[in-house]
Order: sequence, then structure tokens, then C-alpha cells
Amino acid sequence: MKIKLLLATFLISTPLFSQSEKGIQDLDKARVYCDVVANYFYENNLLEAFDILDDILILPENEIRYLEQETLKQFNLIAGRYGSAIGYAKVIDQGIEDHLHSIIYLVKFEYHALRLQFRFYKGKDDMWFLNKFRWDDSIFDILDEK
Repeated sequence: MKIKLLLATFLISTPLFSQSEKGIQDLDKARVYCDVVANYFYENNLLEAFDILDDILILPENEIRYLEQETLKQFNLIAGRYGSAIGYAKVIDQGIEDHLHSIIYLVKFEYHALRLQFRFYKGKDDMWFLNKFRWDDSIFDILDEK
């Protein structure tokens, strides 16, 4: 039976905070943020990963903290099912002109992997906003996105 670890699928349209505070000036900086988060997931440094996400994900802090706590709970089960972490890799980095961009990583374990999805939208003041962050174990869905 396939275990779903879907924790965060967030398309945000909330006015609870200033969105411009979380914007990123260019995609190269967005790529660096994504790589750092993926590395932290690989190293099981989830608190550090969520500190980064808190800075860039368009979510109120209480929702990010909830996502963080649920992720910590789920990660306690992963090593027993998937083995030890053995690496991570960026597998998709694509966009539609200067409007939307998707970056997907695999966090690799001995027997399976996790998919980390980062979805950006270019909006106000030509800033890139992380509108969606999601992690799950649906790694073969990546083949449909290529």
C-alpha cells in the first residue's frame, strides 16, 4: 500500500501579511533557497529548512509552524520505511517565461525518495513569490511533469 506523505499543498491568497516582504528578486536567488531547503531535508535538519521557508513561503507563520510540526512527525517514520538518506538532486527547473516557475528535488533514501516541490509566481514589483511548497513520496509523478 502506497504511503502518502502529502503535507503541504498551499496555493495562497491570504491578506494576513505583506506579500512583498516574502518576495525574491530573481530566480537565481530562488534556486539557492530551494537548494538549501532540499539539503536541510536530506540532512534531516527540518527546523532549519522551515526557518528558510518561513522567510520565503507566502503563508502566515502559524500555518508554517503547523506544517513544520506535521513534517517532524512524518519524518520519524521515514527512516524505518525508506532507509537512510543518501543524497538529493534537482530534477526539474522549468518555467513559463517570466510568469511561473517550478523547481522539484528528490531527497533520496536507500529504498525510495521524497519529492520536494517549489512553485513560484512572478507578481508585484517583478518579485518571485513561493506560492506552493509540497513534499510527498509520489516520485513517479515527476515523469509526467518532464
